[in-house]
Amino acid sequence: MATATSPLFALEATGSLGKALTFSSLRNTGVVRSQPRPGQPRSPAQQSTRAMISFLGRTWGTIPLATRADWTAPALAQGLSAYNFYIRYNMQRWSRRSFPTQSYPATEAGTMGFGIFFSAFPYPRRILTWSQVWTVDDAWGIAVYRALTFGGIDSPSDLVYIISPVLADMNARDDYPLTPGQTYFYAFQLFSTTGKAGPLSPTRDATPTT
Repeated sequence: MATATSPLFALEATGSLGKALTFSSLRNTGVVRSQPRPGQPRSPAQQSTRAMISFLGRTWGTIPLATRADWTAPALAQGLSAYNFYIRYNMQRWSRRSFPTQSYPATEAGTMGFGIFFSAFPYPRRILTWSQVWTVDDAWGIAVYRALTFGGIDSPSDLVYIISPVLADMNARDDYPLTPGQTYFYAFQLFSTTGKAGPLSPTRDATPTT
């Protein structure tokens, strides 16, 4: 098993983290990537890491070019590509319970209200989470958390996925596979392009059927 040779998410780190990320050096350039593995992640920490990495990876190409360019100079100073530095910097933030940012450095500027209608609907071995964002500027993501007890959502490791919100439209996502008869508790949280977090929503619960 590989072991990181530097502090968590340090810019010179090598090795593996939580069997989800691999830090390495290729031709004097730092590289960060997800470790390939079959099936679903087994631990909450691994699932949280994979959810954030997935969100950051799929949204990089949607960030305005001028904003992406801001990552280039600090990335080169660390021997990284702009994309890899963006991933590493934002995962450092997530390890400190702060949300990612499109721009470097994070400013957490502005305010991020609640601005969500939401619910959870049971189906066989799955739960459909549904949310709708309204009148919120700069909303970048909807973090969806899951716990097995009411009031148990208190850690980044409870993150199961992040939805890219469509304002004034339905944002739906299936959570599966789940155990029939087990009640799951969900909460939602908006965050902005600057890394500003909104308040955690009240809890919704649902129990998948057989």
